[in-house]
Amino acid sequence: MTKSVTGGNVTPLPDPTSDDAVIRHALKILEARSRSPEWYVQGADDVKHYLRVRLAAEHGRECLFALYLDVAYGVIEGEVLQHGSLDPEAFQPRAVIQQALACNAAAVLLAHNQPPSGEAWSRADQQLVSRLAGALAPVGVRLLDYFLVGEALGIYSFSEHGRV
Repeated sequence: MTKSVTGGNVTPLPDPTSDDAVIRHALKILEARSRSPEWYVQGADDVKHYLRVRLAAEHGRECLFALYLDVAYGVIEGEVLQHGSLDPEAFQPRAVIQQALACNAAAVLLAHNQPPSGEAWSRADQQLVSRLAGALAPVGVRLLDYFLVGEALGIYSFSEHGRV
């Protein structure tokens, strides 16, 4: 068995023949980094790399994921807000607002992994982005970006396309 050094700790690497084991190991590394003040988001590409691995762990289950950032864009924490199809009209921004305030976040990044036939974006996605940005603004938290992640579309950034 080979060993990996992460943050000064020696941890055994998973059996390389198991894709799920490799993904779980990568997630542990990413989550450990995201809890340390050493991981600061430098741009959309940083988030895209993280989301590729993080949302792969959902095994194709549709979900809405949030990353909470401090004023220097250091990652405070990430969490799955909802599993299953996302109905923008039924989704309550309250959970995002409560968690952003609880962890003293200055900004939020959101991601929604799409089913394989998912579009680049829809009016429903745009409605959700507008609702969340409008709900977060009065409490001093910025919605920096909303990412759609899917096999067919790759990772689509609303901010890069002027939609946030």
